[in-house]
Amino acid sequence: MIENKQSWRLRKHHMRECFFVFGLVAIIYGIGEIYNARIEAARLKCIENLRLIEIGKELWDLERNWPRNVHAQDRKWNEVVGTNRPLTNIPLCPRGGNYTLGNMFTKAKCSIPGHTLP
Repeated sequence: MIENKQSWRLRKHHMRECFFVFGLVAIIYGIGEIYNARIEAARLKCIENLRLIEIGKELWDLERNWPRNVHAQDRKWNEVVGTNRPLTNIPLCPRGGNYTLGNMFTKAKCSIPGHTLP
């Protein structure tokens, strides 16, 4: 009878340790998944900003009635962004990257790897 009580206590203690370890592993895995989700959300927001920049560049070109075959020089932010301009605010990369406008034939770029237009 005494042996049964001791073995039960030992098994009970062992079960607590197992639950603790499994819980700890689950928490660590969850933190990793949350981190990956945040990185992916920032990447998608950056790509959306790059699309908006491309639309702003296209509107900038259309407002000036430039022929499609003219090689436009690199634009400056103050030509595309501001009051009565295609973009009202300068878009910011959620991860702190810098955007480069480029010319009519090159896509806008972000300095963070992986933040590129398809």
